[in-house]
Amino acid sequence: KSLSLAARHQICASRGVPDRRDDASSGSPTSPVRARTRSPKIRLAANPNAPRAPPERFRLAAMAEEAKGDDVTDALDAGAAATEDASKQFANIRMATILSGEKNPRGIPYVAFVESVEETLATTTDGTVEKLIGAMNELHQKMKILEGHKERTKISMKQKIPEIARTLQLVKHLKAKHDADETFKSHYSLSEMLYGRAEVTPDGTVCLWLGANVMVEYPYDEAIDILELSLKNAKTRRDICDADLDMIRDQVITVEVNMARVFNYDVKRRKAEGGKKEIEA
Repeated sequence: KSLSLAARHQICASRGVPDRRDDASSGSPTSPVRARTRSPKIRLAANPNAPRAPPERFRLAAMAEEAKGDDVTDALDAGAAATEDASKQFANIRMATILSGEKNPRGIPYVAFVESVEETLATTTDGTVEKLIGAMNELHQKMKILEGHKERTKISMKQKIPEIARTLQLVKHLKAKHDADETFKSHYSLSEMLYGRAEVTPDGTVCLWLGANVMVEYPYDEAIDILELSLKNAKTRRDICDADLDMIRDQVITVEVNMARVFNYDVKRRKAEGGKKEIEA
């Protein structure tokens, strides 16, 4: 049975329990109804669903990341370490005569074009066609594996570049609003295809994902520097992959042409030897 308002107040006061219904009906600041209608104020991060990491816990991680970025910049200027060194993958080629001896900055070798099969066989250790074709086949397989790796790296960089650019644009927008001492309204992701509306008050810091489930809080200026460096490195790696892919495809074609020339030479040699045997017989 429903109780009157005065009776309900008396029961709640005797038990020392606040009346939640009265709070909701009166619209007090602690009312859950009012709490649901307020626009939440959030800290904008790269992933709003993740907990905000305390800055003091990850100060060393931030310094390490900045140092890593400096190392990458130096390596890119040297033209070497944007992608891994590929020279070790071709160190065990059984016949060095099929390579020209030249390499690109990432250690990918250039293939020598076989102009004379006889001269190439004369410079090899045993001079057999089978060994030469086997070495060329090994080189062809390694080139194809490296080509697939470069393709995957290029696709990864193409996906990262727009994401980094959007994040950089967002941080610059936050900095502009913070300098103007303004708030703005935005939508944040609650789950897939579900967003909530929020009023964002920039406070001078932003959280960025560094990877491995690590989020670090940076001031706006530091965050912009890190994102600009990451964007530069991603574009440089993409350009390096484009250049390496063009070079690798040229070498693959050269190897295939060389294998065809050696195979045709072996077929002609066997026919000639067979004809001589028939004449002698």
